[in-house]
Amino acid sequence: MNTRCSELFSTDAAILAIDCPSAPTGVRVLPADQGVEVSWDATSTETSVDDTNANTVAQDVNAAASFRVTLSPGDIVVDVAATSHTASITGLMNGKDYEVNIVAINEFGASEIVGPLSVTPTSGLEGVVGQLVVQYEDGVDATAGDGTATGSETVDSVELTSSVDLGEGLHTVELSESVTEAEAQAIIDELESDPRVAWVEVDEILSTADVSDPDYSTRQWNLWGDFGIASSLRAPASSTFPTGSLPGGDGQGVAVAVIDTGITPHPDLGQQVLQGYDFVSDRPELSAARGPEGDKVAFDGDYVDPETFGSMGWDANPADPGDWRGVAPVRPSSWHGTHVAGIIGAQTNNGIGIAGVASGARILPIRALSWNGGLSSDVAAAIIWAAGGH
Repeated sequence: MNTRCSELFSTDAAILAIDCPSAPTGVRVLPADQGVEVSWDATSTETSVDDTNANTVAQDVNAAASFRVTLSPGDIVVDVAATSHTASITGLMNGKDYEVNIVAINEFGASEIVGPLSVTPTSGLEGVVGQLVVQYEDGVDATAGDGTATGSETVDSVELTSSVDLGEGLHTVELSESVTEAEAQAIIDELESDPRVAWVEVDEILSTADVSDPDYSTRQWNLWGDFGIASSLRAPASSTFPTGSLPGGDGQGVAVAVIDTGITPHPDLGQQVLQGYDFVSDRPELSAARGPEGDKVAFDGDYVDPETFGSMGWDANPADPGDWRGVAPVRPSSWHGTHVAGIIGAQTNNGIGIAGVASGARILPIRALSWNGGLSSDVAAAIIWAAGGH
């Protein structure tokens, strides 16, 4: 495609010079979580003059019919209507460098290319570590003395303080200041050299999986393949069909903990949903913009309605307040925890929705993931609690 063109366009009234569209101006490329946001200014209408009758004729001689945004690596192409001046590109890798180009297009050709403009998607937390998860050996009191984390006397760069007892000797340990991943690894190595410490890892942000992941159709045959769950559900119902019911006695099904985004009421889950728990922490430093207005909101999505979804931080209400995002990656709420609960225990032969693989099972909903993901320490606490630990 030509980067610039011009030709004479003849009318009865005049001969007008027609150009390809003007290049977009004021182009801005901003990083987002797993994506980038591109915006540009609207182009102004230019006028041409008919010298024959001295009348001014308004003509969009430089107007764009559309815009095209390209991104590499990945050879991503996004076409945008002329009425819009923004583009969101999602599904990118945080911390990876990308280049963005943009052109305006009309029937005569394309404008000059604006770019390449460099951008690196980020959640704002990559490369920054403010908390660790430490597993102490049996019998070690991590909060003894002045509360400084056991083993921290070997670390000179920052002060370490035991924060939350997750149970079974597992603690979160706060750093007095954020460090890089390399610095965090050095601290981890020092702590793990202490005989009182079993292992240490960074308290990471986790997120739900998505069927748009490229490996879904090639590797997750356990869900859809001939030998997967879907195949077993095609078998005729019989006394040997797996329902998740415990043999004999009270007819109660096995309890399956679903550690996810929580749960929302659904008619296909019947009465088998047990009282769960909410392990999403309320950490002010994880507040972030959720909508296009740019105001930061709490990491724990319970803020939208504490009366319905429980108080901020850990509480006994596992209700899912939704994980929608109005900033990249933009999405409606996934209700992922309810979806997973349905795969496990949705009622069969009731004319509603799907058939669970163990419709006699009881579901223990545990919320550990919020609208912006979940802390690995919260997930660990959820696992300990679900398994009967303190």
